[in-house]
Amino acid sequence: MACATTADTRKRVLPPTYFLGALVLAIASRFLVPRWAYASALTLALGAVLIAAGIALNLTSDSTFKRHGTPVNPDAEPAMLVTTGAFRVTRNPMYLGMVFIVAGAALLAGAPLGLFSAFALMWALNRFFIPREERNLSRAFGPQYDEYRVAVPRWI
Repeated sequence: MACATTADTRKRVLPPTYFLGALVLAIASRFLVPRWAYASALTLALGAVLIAAGIALNLTSDSTFKRHGTPVNPDAEPAMLVTTGAFRVTRNPMYLGMVFIVAGAALLAGAPLGLFSAFALMWALNRFFIPREERNLSRAFGPQYDEYRVAVPRWI
């Protein structure tokens, strides 16, 4: 389980753990409620496209962070405000990529009920990670981050 130690020394579960849980639930929903299982050429194609887009968003965003020398860990102090690449379109491309992968896996598994896992993941990221990250970025970069936040949507 991916954890980080916070300033008050409590361990906190990190986004990849939420992602993996949502992914397992999305795929397992195919077997939990089999009569709701459904797959067509369209859902399979859409699932594959979402997974590919999610992987691409995560890999390119991670690479952009590394190129700019800023940490990926949401609990780490930001070193630079990254506004290039996918960050020009969404403030959270890595989280969006995770949601795309979960939704795509649900569709690829023929488990439309699994789409609820993607929405649950999005809710959890909005609730437990994004507000803290936004406070950290606002504190670290002030008006520069405020301008970016107004110009670029949180998701898409």
